[in-house]
Amino acid sequence: MIQNMCVIKDLQEHEVPAAAAMLIALPLMNRYRATKERLDVQLRQALCQPGIAVIVARPDEPGAEIAGLAWFATEGTFLMGGYLKLLALADQYRGKGLGRKLLDVVESRVRVRSPYLFLLASDDNEAAHRFYERLGYVQAGRFEHLVLDDVNELVYFKKLV
Repeated sequence: MIQNMCVIKDLQEHEVPAAAAMLIALPLMNRYRATKERLDVQLRQALCQPGIAVIVARPDEPGAEIAGLAWFATEGTFLMGGYLKLLALADQYRGKGLGRKLLDVVESRVRVRSPYLFLLASDDNEAAHRFYERLGYVQAGRFEHLVLDDVNELVYFKKLV
């Protein structure tokens, strides 16, 4: 499995352009009308915010591109838990265990501060629903037109402790 050959660490400022480039290549970013410039700004802001973290996975080899990313808050959601803003993998790393490895790191870091982890998944993203449900997440609600008028978001959560 590729997950054993990847290193996960906190995103560094000099890596932001590479992270934004990896994200903008994903169809999900197009759907949410993201731009590389806006992602760059948002990632840089995230690096300066207390309680917000962005972690990246890269193959353990010199010069390797970013394979995946998780962006999350360790606390504050509903005054009860952390929030996974984004879990994204470059296409060639999907289905190889890396998403689970990133999520394991997120959960372990959130668990220190909060008993729950919350996330949103667009209602038509069935692959995400299966992934999170397989890992113990429970659908708890639905936000209609929260981010975009033509997209509804499902609320998922998992008790971590």
